[in-house]
Amino acid sequence: MRRYLVILALLILPAIAAAQNYESPTTTAQGPYTLQSAATTGNGATWTTRHSTAVTVLYLRWSAGCSAGAVTFETAEDDQAGSAGTWAPLATVNWSAASKVDEIKIFGAIGTIRARISTNVVGGTVTVTAKGLK
Repeated sequence: MRRYLVILALLILPAIAAAQNYESPTTTAQGPYTLQSAATTGNGATWTTRHSTAVTVLYLRWSAGCSAGAVTFETAEDDQAGSAGTWAPLATVNWSAASKVDEIKIFGAIGTIRARISTNVVGGTVTVTAKGLK
């Protein structure tokens, strides 16, 4: 019986020690970074995460008076960042209501991200911010 208790203790103690040193992936935040600021058209700014985030959270704030618009989130490798790089679409958010905040979560590491206004915003503006969670 003692032999089983020793073996059990040897199996459980390292697991307890590892659990005490565990850092939740949402404990450290990067940002917020502004990708579009009260904009109606354009590619906006880029944010290079260098693949350091586990989750990227994007917030779209549609102003009062908006009646149309769409924002496409795109990614590129770090060395392709900038307007001349090759961008791949991640997600598109279409306007649905004025004075609304949309939240998008992208799971997995990405290199560089931008929020390109793919359909001009009509009657108002959109502000897009990003935050990374490790």
